[in-house]
Amino acid sequence: MTPTQATIENATIILETAQEAYVRLDAEFRFAFINRAAEILLGAPRTDLTGKTPWDVHPETTGTPLELGLRRALLERIPVMFENYYEGWQRWYSLTATPDATGGLVVHFADATESKRVALERKRMEDALRKSEEKFSKAFRSSPAAVTIVDLATGTYLEVNETFEHLMGYRHDEVIGKRWEDLGLWVDISNRDEAIRRLLKDGGVRDWEFAFRKKSGDVRIGLISAELIEIEGNPCAITATIDITGRKQTEERLNTLATAIEQAGEQIVITDLDGVIQYCNPAFERTTGYSKEEAIGANPRLLKSGKHTAEFYGQLWTTIKNGGVWAGHLFNKKKDGSLYEEDATISPIRDTSGKMSGFVAIKRDVTQHLQLERQFQQAQKLESIGRLEIAAQ
Repeated sequence: MTPTQATIENATIILETAQEAYVRLDAEFRFAFINRAAEILLGAPRTDLTGKTPWDVHPETTGTPLELGLRRALLERIPVMFENYYEGWQRWYSLTATPDATGGLVVHFADATESKRVALERKRMEDALRKSEEKFSKAFRSSPAAVTIVDLATGTYLEVNETFEHLMGYRHDEVIGKRWEDLGLWVDISNRDEAIRRLLKDGGVRDWEFAFRKKSGDVRIGLISAELIEIEGNPCAITATIDITGRKQTEERLNTLATAIEQAGEQIVITDLDGVIQYCNPAFERTTGYSKEEAIGANPRLLKSGKHTAEFYGQLWTTIKNGGVWAGHLFNKKKDGSLYEEDATISPIRDTSGKMSGFVAIKRDVTQHLQLERQFQQAQKLESIGRLEIAAQ
């Protein structure tokens, strides 16, 4: 036995007892040796495989990395490592083809399914993370809110979006690396410190109202929301601010208007298109004796006195239903049954598109005024009669 034959025989004994699959191919790629593990892997006894090529046994491997790798290893006489997926087994295998002293190849099969799964899962997670970062970056840049990322330990701006630049009046390079104190955006420092305290305690702040100063010096009102995040081990905040100055001014005007309506001496009643009362002011309650709770949801017919005809009310409703304004004199009845008189103007309410959404009535109780006027007229009449009687004497 030559040294080469002895070496091959010893190697064969070792490979036969190996737990992993080994085969030896001759120079024509025919199976010359197959260990027990390889028999199981290839799904056939060695007697059926010996003398055949891998693609004879599994034609689907023709042209795959298996054939290409084996041919390269044999042709170039170098070890070649490659992976191959076997559909029939639904497994990935890592193969190493090493030229041997006989002119053939020793091929080692290692099941790489789990490592491949881990690698694919890692790639999937990396892809998902990359896509998530891309989405975050797009959302950050295009957000209609002024978004910042701030290092809480130093109060340093790490990043701001374009909306922040437009809102505050600062260029990007004028903000990055600067601290809160450098820019002086917060008008009330104690308000800022309280917001930071809440953020650190709760992990987030929602719709925190604050006054901010733009680069121009103009002071505006904003709503800021923030989330606590960590960047390289440092506590940071990602914030989003919207300018609510216009909203606050509108709210103040509406509050002033609401106060005026509530304190007005005239009765103000708002109804829907069917005449159901949606709102009445305190003057209505004082005049009619009906509380707001009793009136809202009721129809103004609860005030009917019986002094007007159906034609009178029909004309009133026709006027306002057609978008006109009705103005006239009404006899109505209070909750206690007593009658009173009022001058009223009823107008349509229109939304921004011009569509009618209801009606508003502004009414003034003229009962006492008319009584005094009638008394005055009666007194004048009596006075005139008295003069005539004196003159006749």
